[in-house]
Amino acid sequence: MAIPYGQFGFAALGSVAINEVTNRIYVTDSMSTNLIVIDGTTNEVSLRPVPLFSSFVTINPANNRVYVSNSNDATVTIIQQ
Repeated sequence: MAIPYGQFGFAALGSVAINEVTNRIYVTDSMSTNLIVIDGTTNEVSLRPVPLFSSFVTINPANNRVYVSNSNDATVTIIQQ
């Protein structure tokens, strides 16, 4: 799967985080309601739902959680991987 365009017809890729334990790469797209997840072993692309205008992503490899800040509503989305 290719990295999709945002819902407005273009992608606004922003923050990138890499989990070296699981070999996954996470990319925010502030013009989409998806967090892009790339499997570094297979290059497979999957999507995780997040609010529109997600800005930054970080990972805690100790608990295998992904944290995505949402600038539109000042919240943080937590994803358990």
